[in-house]
Amino acid sequence: MVETDDGLHRVIEILSETDLSPYLSRIRDDLQVTKLSHFEYVQTNDLERIGLSKPAIRRLFAAIKRKQRSNTKRNSNTPLASSPSTTTSCLISPSSLQLTTTLGSGHYGIVREGLWNDLPVAVKILHGCNAVSDFVREANAMHTVSHQYLIRLHGIVLSEPLMMVTELAPLGSLLSRLRSEPKHFLVYMLVEYTRQISEGMDYLEQRRFVHRDLAARNILLASYEQIKIGDFGLARMMDSDCNLYKTGTIKSQSIPIAW
Repeated sequence: MVETDDGLHRVIEILSETDLSPYLSRIRDDLQVTKLSHFEYVQTNDLERIGLSKPAIRRLFAAIKRKQRSNTKRNSNTPLASSPSTTTSCLISPSSLQLTTTLGSGHYGIVREGLWNDLPVAVKILHGCNAVSDFVREANAMHTVSHQYLIRLHGIVLSEPLMMVTELAPLGSLLSRLRSEPKHFLVYMLVEYTRQISEGMDYLEQRRFVHRDLAARNILLASYEQIKIGDFGLARMMDSDCNLYKTGTIKSQSIPIAW
């Protein structure tokens, strides 16, 4: 199981923050580090052996300490920390996946349909290492939520490229269906979709998440009766004591702005 505060996804996050993502495979495979806590048993010479310089090692250990202090503070102050996770996300072996049709593509990668142990799934495949932090942010966001109107994360594949395995919404995006079958959607159906979207977004708000990219293209249809809110790539969690939401600077982020 992927742990909320000390899983391999946290190791990936730290490596991304310190610009050391290329060393992920060696840290994971050579040093057998799959949790932040495992670094307690890693010596400087171990990291030098896999190619890290002394400045990089100092940067890495400093980032790990900051993350651990942050986790400790959040766990003691945040009500959510006491809530058990209801998700079933896990690390998934690439050999258990069978990829088929390409469903779509975006700024950070492509999405393909596939089978995971005979279960139909959607697989987001990350291309390039520059978007690792966004991948980790999305996985972290999806891992901590579970709701009937949100796309569920099954797990992540720590391979090259990185992959995220989610439940499949067979009918695709609401936007594409509205365009291809406009006469199929009656007013009462659209009203019901609105209710479901509102309920899903209310759940996210209660969990202190701002989606930041709610649009018809990111509303998926599990059936003609049920929607699923997807694409958590821009989701951000607010501090528990924060009453004012602010975005980052536009120059440093890829934020879709309708106007």
